[in-house]
Amino acid sequence: MMLDKYHGIVTNDKVSKKQSILQMIKNKISTIQSSNIQTTKDDRKIPADMTPRTIWKIGYDILKTKHDANVITDNTYIRDYNVLRLIKNDIGNIEPKNITKSQLQNFLNSQKNYSNSTIAKIYQLLNVIFEEAISRRKLQINPLKYVIKPKSIKANKKISAFTLDEHKKFINALRKTNYKYIFLVAINTGMRCGEILALTPKDIDFKRKTISITKTISRDINSKPIVEDKTKTPASTRVIPLEENVAIYFKSAIAEMTKNDNNLIFTQKDGSIIRSSNVNTQFKRICKTLKFKGNYNFHMLRHTYATRCIEAGVPIAVLQKLLGHTDISTTINTYTTIFNKYTKSELRKVANYNKAHNLIEKD
Repeated sequence: MMLDKYHGIVTNDKVSKKQSILQMIKNKISTIQSSNIQTTKDDRKIPADMTPRTIWKIGYDILKTKHDANVITDNTYIRDYNVLRLIKNDIGNIEPKNITKSQLQNFLNSQKNYSNSTIAKIYQLLNVIFEEAISRRKLQINPLKYVIKPKSIKANKKISAFTLDEHKKFINALRKTNYKYIFLVAINTGMRCGEILALTPKDIDFKRKTISITKTISRDINSKPIVEDKTKTPASTRVIPLEENVAIYFKSAIAEMTKNDNNLIFTQKDGSIIRSSNVNTQFKRICKTLKFKGNYNFHMLRHTYATRCIEAGVPIAVLQKLLGHTDISTTINTYTTIFNKYTKSELRKVANYNKAHNLIEKD
């Protein structure tokens, strides 16, 4: 049919073409709508009334988002999730805007059986959750401003180190034990267990006499040990001196190392990554055999190294760098008791010096 200019009749060909175009437009709109729905889901752009509302759900959303974005490691995710579970089991199902001062204070007070470190982690995570709720316009003021962070009923753990006698006995007991070189490296460098277990031959420079610490052993989401391509903190990434006796330990360890995918110096016999917990268990077994008193763990070797450094007169700023502490106050606060002990002896030197040079006023 042809177009009749008087009656506006359209030919069959043009009707078909017009319907085809309309259908194409409808299909395009449908595709766009479908795409928008998918994008909204993937980008987490959920309508305001569907966003996580409770303290627990907001906390979980924060952790998962950070983990998915690779902002926090698997190990940190597991640790923070365990802290979040403590919150979930009590005030987790309350919306931030509905929690009262007494509810929040009572919850915090109920955590006093945990260490001050754990209480601090709970408080910090709650602060992150409430600040996030404020940014989502679900809360106006952070309720933590109106409560008091409690102190643990547990005494803070004192920093323990081997005495000189224990130090000697421990070294002599290592001749026929597993992880011998791991223990010897730890007590002579102050390195953390994870840092030692992540070392490769490339990290040991025998010519320049240095050890490069750039990695650590961590855990993935399933608690399987993995090599983390970064250290605990930026300050933990460091280069420390390779002393002659430690160089001997590394040469022996490298000569005995098992071929493995990560090229690690220290591994299990099958080449798999050693868990820090395994090393700690062996350490405790040795201390028990030697009948040492008190509670012992692998980290004592780091404290023993630091103690020997202080006893030898190593400046605190140097010790900070050797241990990889971010702030010098961490070094001071951690080893206050030891520093105080040797401060008295140093002051005696000053008094003797003044006396020898007649700088003390006589009555």
